[in-house]
Amino acid sequence: MFAHGEPARLAAIVDWEMTTIGDPLLDLAWSLLGYDGEEPRADGFYLDMSAMPKRSELLEHYEKVSGLSTDNIDYYLVLANWKLGIVLEKTYAAAVRAGPHTGGVDPKIKDAFAAMIPRLIATAAELARATKAR
Repeated sequence: MFAHGEPARLAAIVDWEMTTIGDPLLDLAWSLLGYDGEEPRADGFYLDMSAMPKRSELLEHYEKVSGLSTDNIDYYLVLANWKLGIVLEKTYAAAVRAGPHTGGVDPKIKDAFAAMIPRLIATAAELARATKAR
């Protein structure tokens, strides 16, 4: 959302999926879901990440600009993977209930979500077991 008046000024970022006031580090973790290790994902499902910096460069820049430490980013990555899995599950469940002939969710999206959801939840569980932040 932008504040009234000039010059244009960002006033808030609204988390429409969860309708929450987001933790900035969780927002960063959401963006890191677009990375496969150090490199931006190349699969192109969600958006073109080819011009994005490396993961470590993004974290370093984020710390410099925000003044926040990213030492516990794995905690937020657990939460981001888990929350995205839940959001996608809702859409997937609605698509399954509606069936293929209702003009609802594109079957390609439904099929992609069917594969993504277990991966996201499994990744969250693996990170939770491995993370230093307890």
